Amino acid sequence: MEIRQTKSTISAWKKFVNNVARNFLSETKIKFFWKTTKYRSLRCAWIVANKEEFKDATYTSPNTIQEVKDDVTEELLKCATSGRNYKITKAELALLRKLNMPLPTECFFERNNRRNSMRNKRKLYDRKCAKNGEDIITTYQPENPAIVYCEDCYLAETY
Repeated sequence: MEIRQTKSTISAWKKFVNNVARNFLSETKIKFFWKTTKYRSLRCAWIVANKEEFKDATYTSPNTIQEVKDDVTEELLKCATSGRNYKITKAELALLRKLNMPLPTECFFERNNRRNSMRNKRKLYDRKCAKNGEDIITTYQPENPAIVYCEDCYLAETY
């Protein structure tokens, strides 16, 4: 295959992949890390999700898992935070029963957002190791009172 032909083939695939990939960009986690406007999204031909129409819940979840029947997997639940509809799978129900936990009142997306909000921000800071004073880079802010060790001190402390 000639180099010119190879370049044109790669270029054609690159255009195809870019067009396909950008259509799903708004459905990825990038929106949590890179804010954009609806205007820019439309200009770039990204999909902009319209407000969804949600149905009413067909099941009211009890307070304890022991009161939940097996047919809950066929029912439609409504998120307490966003109003989005969701279902409980058989595997989820089995796990909740094993852990003796009640049915979730929020959909997966809201639970995932809550988990992500507990994480450190995606920013790195310069700090000193609390044990030997070595310069390290960490996600913990300098004002945070957490004890931060360099890798060597951490390994020595834990193992």
